[in-house]
Amino acid sequence: MAKLSSPATFALILLNLAAFFGATFLHSRELWLALGLNIYFLEKLYLFQPLTSIFMHAGAGHLLMNMLFLYQVGTMSELYLGTKKFIIFYIVGGVLTQILSFIYIYFAFENEKFINLVGASGALCMLFGMLATSVLYSDKKAWFGYFAIVVAMSFLPLLMGINVAWYAHFIGWGIGCLYAKFYLKRADEIF
Repeated sequence: MAKLSSPATFALILLNLAAFFGATFLHSRELWLALGLNIYFLEKLYLFQPLTSIFMHAGAGHLLMNMLFLYQVGTMSELYLGTKKFIIFYIVGGVLTQILSFIYIYFAFENEKFINLVGASGALCMLFGMLATSVLYSDKKAWFGYFAIVVAMSFLPLLMGINVAWYAHFIGWGIGCLYAKFYLKRADEIF
């Protein structure tokens, strides 16, 4: 039997699918609010929310888009970083992305807007930023092309009236770029 080349990526996809279908099956608004990232993080001390919100999705389309992106970017990232470093980076960086995104959520709540942040796209943009910075370090045009993809996926849905956590995308991208710049060797030093 062939060895799976990206076991952590596939495990993350399965976790996302299980979380989505489990939450959909239970059909509980309270569960969605408990597992998404929102003001309950502070008010009720739901300290698990930055982790659980990465695995929750707003609908089947949201899940499908993120899982396709996770498959594409996750497999490349896992091959580049190695399975252990990849899973640690994904989880720790994803949680950090959510915690920093909570700053926006908090100020939105202060202005009487309730946000329940769900989805893996902040963590996915983090992987994308890491790959762009470590692999495309010398090709500025390509790097800006990758960044343009993040801008498009952040703002085009907003123009169509779809709520998107654009701030999580940019925070994730920034974390990925900083990680690559300060903690990773350039791709040409590895290959």
